[in-house]
Amino acid sequence: MKNRLALFIVTLIVTGCTKEEVTPRVFPRVNTIQVTNITSGGATFKAEITFSSVPMVDHGFIWSKTGVQSFPNSDKISLGSRTGAGDFEATVDRSLEEGVKYYVRAYAISEDHTVFGKAVEFVSLGSKAPVFEDFFPTLGTWDDTVTIVGENFSQVLIENEVKFSGNSATVIKASPDTLQVLVPFDLNAEFSTLTLSLIGNSVALTKEFQLRAPIIESVTPNVGLPNSTVTISGKYLRSGTTKIYFGTAEASILNWSASKIDCKVPMVPNGDVVIKLVAGLGNLSATAPFKVQPVNLPQLTQIEPATAHYGETIKLKGDFFSPEIAENTVKFDDYVTTIVSASKTELEVIVPLPERRTPTISVTSYGATVSLDAFSMKPPNITGFTPHNAGPYIEVTITGDHFVFGSFQKVLLDDVEIDEAWANSDTELRFRVPAKVYKHSIELKVKFYDQELVLNDDLTSRWISVPDFPGSTLNSSISLVYNNMAYIGLGGGPDLSNQFWKFNPASKQWSRLNDFPGSKRYNSFSFTAGSKGYVGGGWDMEKSLEMWEYDFANDSWTQKSDIPFTGASTLGFMIGNEAFAVEHDYDASEFRLWKYDYNSDTWSLRTVCPMHIWTNTELFVIGNAAYFADGGWFYKYTPATNQWMSLGGAPNEFNFGFTLGGVGYAYGSNYFYKYNAATNTWTEDGDVYLSNVVPGVTFTVNGKAYIISGHTYEYTNSSYEFDPNF
Repeated sequence: MKNRLALFIVTLIVTGCTKEEVTPRVFPRVNTIQVTNITSGGATFKAEITFSSVPMVDHGFIWSKTGVQSFPNSDKISLGSRTGAGDFEATVDRSLEEGVKYYVRAYAISEDHTVFGKAVEFVSLGSKAPVFEDFFPTLGTWDDTVTIVGENFSQVLIENEVKFSGNSATVIKASPDTLQVLVPFDLNAEFSTLTLSLIGNSVALTKEFQLRAPIIESVTPNVGLPNSTVTISGKYLRSGTTKIYFGTAEASILNWSASKIDCKVPMVPNGDVVIKLVAGLGNLSATAPFKVQPVNLPQLTQIEPATAHYGETIKLKGDFFSPEIAENTVKFDDYVTTIVSASKTELEVIVPLPERRTPTISVTSYGATVSLDAFSMKPPNITGFTPHNAGPYIEVTITGDHFVFGSFQKVLLDDVEIDEAWANSDTELRFRVPAKVYKHSIELKVKFYDQELVLNDDLTSRWISVPDFPGSTLNSSISLVYNNMAYIGLGGGPDLSNQFWKFNPASKQWSRLNDFPGSKRYNSFSFTAGSKGYVGGGWDMEKSLEMWEYDFANDSWTQKSDIPFTGASTLGFMIGNEAFAVEHDYDASEFRLWKYDYNSDTWSLRTVCPMHIWTNTELFVIGNAAYFADGGWFYKYTPATNQWMSLGGAPNEFNFGFTLGGVGYAYGSNYFYKYNAATNTWTEDGDVYLSNVVPGVTFTVNGKAYIISGHTYEYTNSSYEFDPNF
């Protein structure tokens, strides 16, 4: 029993001694108190140390806009070291933005521990604005560190917004009176102003920061070809705006640092160039010499063949060409052509259409250019043309091969260039005969660049232009022919005229004569009998019955007896020495044929015409008979028997007709016809396109016919000569 009691006592003693050995607290305890004195100038932070058994190396407050505070992301106010428990406070007048909620915590730091009080929130009414006093250095380059000194800065890096003339800088270190920032990589102004924005305030310093210009210390290698790599070494090279130029050509940058840039030589011609490293807005630069040159310059020694057609291939022979097609350029003068194949010693190219027939051929390879004048364009081969006889507006086709498109190939009639000639293919060259040609036989040429190719045969045309009629516009006018001269006048449109003119076919000259003395009129009839000309009838405001005689020798007019017609005259003509005129009696609806005895100045009625005969009815006088064609009507009249004979219908509605060498000719709808009286047959005699196909007057002189145009859609005095011998 005694032994058990002793054991219990010992156990109590041991147990009691163990409970009293509690480890002492070796870090302080801190409590954050509500913020007071919140004004537009700041706020008062309060706290208390409730227990501290060790000295404190620092104590104070941290605050931020988030509920989680730590030294790296919070502003701080340090109150320094202290010992023992007790209250402490601090008035904060910086880094507080008006109307923003903040969280503040007190802290205490011992040698081994850092402790925080609870976070207390408050809404700030503002604080002092930051003060920007100075910065240094004032000269630097991109990514250099610049120190800014002043007051009331935030210790939170991102709260301090620093810009160099609008370019944002990175803040790497911050305290209430000092900021350290990096010069923006994208800064491009040589001189810039620094600004600081914090808690809604922005301040600037008038002193400017100056960017250093780049410095090139070496270029390796300093000789090379386009697309080769060059290393530029130096200082202050790297920025967001750095560019490298070889002459005026920009180089591609491959690798980049502040002290070294690797770039690719651009496509520039061989020779000495200046490398220019440009930064900023172009006012910060550095230069160094460079030579663009291959190890061996290309050589062009032969062109084979030395002459070729457009589109054919030729070979350029030499040495040191690039075997890569894309690295060679071949020009015919300034015209770049297509390269078909390439090797070190030969380039095969397609012949283009250069500006000259004998172009200079140049080859650019590895940036070096060589040239040779030993080539000429081969002209087309011409085999002939069709048709050989073609009048105005008729299309002519020249045949052959290797005709080209464009202005390098032209057609000439004699030495007159055709306005429009076109190559339908490389085997056909086409053109239209101009509206006016002045020769029946014309030398036909093809001009290829500066080389004229004369065709073996001339182009002939039965139709040519003669000088335009210089008088008043003709329409339903009259003509007389005497002694190989033509006399023309009256009619007109839209105003009537009594002018009278003579035309000399040999000299192609017009001369004005005495005016017709009667009233101005149109649709008169006329004929030449002996040495006199006669003009009768016609219309001015009403039907005229006057008859006038013209003396060719004296250029004088004499009025004769009035014609006995009750109707209107429509057409006059001669058969041998006999003169005739046709009357249209509107009341009787018939046409009558009258004979005029010019010796006695008397008329006699011969017959009633079986067809309608108007002023525009086509008349052929062949042998001892007259032939009248008007659409579906076609009749023959023989004066000896005073008989009419129907010859069937004419093949077309005609615009004009005439008789040459006992053959009748008529034109209508762009077709030309011949009439053979012996066989009573019509045959087409080729296409004709005249600019104005309703003649004012038609006459024949010395085996040729003349058409003086009247009008189609407008009046004109265009004149044409027809010669059946072509």
